[in-house]
Amino acid sequence: LATIIFTIVVSWTNIQKSLIIINAYTKDWNFDVLSNWVENNIPKSSKVAAHNNVPLPVEEVERIIYEPAQSFSIDEFREKGADYAIAHLGWATSGFYWWMGAKPKIFWKYYWNKPLDILEYSYPAIALRELQNFMVYSVLNPWQAPDTDYLVAKIPKYKVLSREKEISYDFEKDLNGWFKEGKYWVTKDGLDWRDGSLIVKNEPAMLPSIRWQSLPIETKGWSAIVIDFKTKTESELENLKTGYVFLNFYKNVEDAKLSKNRIGVRVSKRNSLEGEWVNINLVSQVPTNAEFMTIGFSSYNPVGSITKLDSLTVFKASIITDFGGVTVTPFEIDDNNLFPVSHGNL
Repeated sequence: LATIIFTIVVSWTNIQKSLIIINAYTKDWNFDVLSNWVENNIPKSSKVAAHNNVPLPVEEVERIIYEPAQSFSIDEFREKGADYAIAHLGWATSGFYWWMGAKPKIFWKYYWNKPLDILEYSYPAIALRELQNFMVYSVLNPWQAPDTDYLVAKIPKYKVLSREKEISYDFEKDLNGWFKEGKYWVTKDGLDWRDGSLIVKNEPAMLPSIRWQSLPIETKGWSAIVIDFKTKTESELENLKTGYVFLNFYKNVEDAKLSKNRIGVRVSKRNSLEGEWVNINLVSQVPTNAEFMTIGFSSYNPVGSITKLDSLTVFKASIITDFGGVTVTPFEIDDNNLFPVSHGNL
């Protein structure tokens, strides 16, 4: 009897996880669940951003490309005319495995454990976390029972009623408090400040979280924000998606300073024009419990390009967000679903 009790006690965690797996695999496959939901909830003639392996069994639905090199975020989907976006996490999270294959010397020294501080500030993670704010449906297995997971988001339309300038950055005389943030493999960080611009330079060894970042900005009492910024990319390559700005929201100034416990994120579309200055606009609601935010500037495709941020202005705003009558419920994805603990969580 003592042996049985001891075995149960030391094996309790494994027993619990085994029960989770049994329960998950007695249900329908997520592909079938999503197919049924889409068929009953996505209106005919809708435009849906979805990868080719996402089921869209609805008449006259137009599939819009959901690919990192073309469109991968809320503003980019809206620019393409999308009404909905469906993220296929088995495919969209494929860029989060790099740390598992690191060279042993570096791996043992830095990345024995999952580097969430880096992964969370990579472009794919920012874009997927952004979807959380616009969720209408999800099909997610517990991470212990791997299956293909899906997130369905409604693409919003914004109408700006009013805006009031709060902060303006021009980077002519100094950095205006902006600083280098993120981690990288080598001593060079690929970031520069020159001729009145913040620069992300060609740096093939850069890790995906490297960025320019502002000091914390208090947003207590704000309902919405409008950001206007000016960016330029110089490259010998064509059809790149490069510079983008993103907003990180936090409950307090300490979290904002440490870039931890982020409670919301919004990301601009990426610059896709080469050789000319482009004005880009970002509109965002402020999460109800957010009292501070930081602004980040980075480049999705720094290899073979130089991307510049010339100026940026922050406006406190009043906006109307239109979801077309669809109920949106913000939802936080479990870290282990978004950032698998092994290839395919197996």
